[in-house]
Amino acid sequence: MSGRANRLADGRIGRFGVKARVADLDTFSAEAFQGDMGLTSPRVPSEVANPDGLTDDLRPGVDLSDEVVRATAGYVRRLAIPARSGLSAEGRRRYEQAGCSGCHVPSMATRADFPVAAMAGREAALYSDLLLHDMGDALADGIAGEGIATEREWRTAPLLGMRFFRSFLHDGRARSIEEAIRLHGGEGSGAAAAFEAMSPADRAALVDFVRRL
Repeated sequence: MSGRANRLADGRIGRFGVKARVADLDTFSAEAFQGDMGLTSPRVPSEVANPDGLTDDLRPGVDLSDEVVRATAGYVRRLAIPARSGLSAEGRRRYEQAGCSGCHVPSMATRADFPVAAMAGREAALYSDLLLHDMGDALADGIAGEGIATEREWRTAPLLGMRFFRSFLHDGRARSIEEAIRLHGGEGSGAAAAFEAMSPADRAALVDFVRRL
């Protein structure tokens, strides 16, 4: 595996977004307000153009204060990881056997001096290394320039709340966990091949394990 951190122009490491192009949750929240809802803030003050190319929403200045952005980010930051149950030891073995844990690392720890005391020095079962990995030509998007990420690189998606998902991969092209695994190319092709080589029962155990994360 050759995963790498997305080092941004200001020297920080990106962690948020499908290509890890954003370093902090406050900025990520501000961009979501603008990109998804058309609401500007001091961090992202420009309007999103409508289908006619117009960017003036007839409201002078920004729509949201930075306080609102930070409060929203603080709320999201404190959301608990969805509870998990029924994770089988057999499914975990097959997960490890296929090499899934090479990128979808089961757990990472917050730093000891994390600003939110209740979250400092805590283990978080992300099932991600938050690094960029080359996923091959079939999953490339033709876009480069998001930090150091190439068109073939994607941040390892955290496997959180998988039972609530109905589509998978960064663009939702996969309609099942099995399909998502089989579409792994590049660095992920080894895991895809290992999955295919398993017996139907072993594949089912792995998929059931992932579905419960």
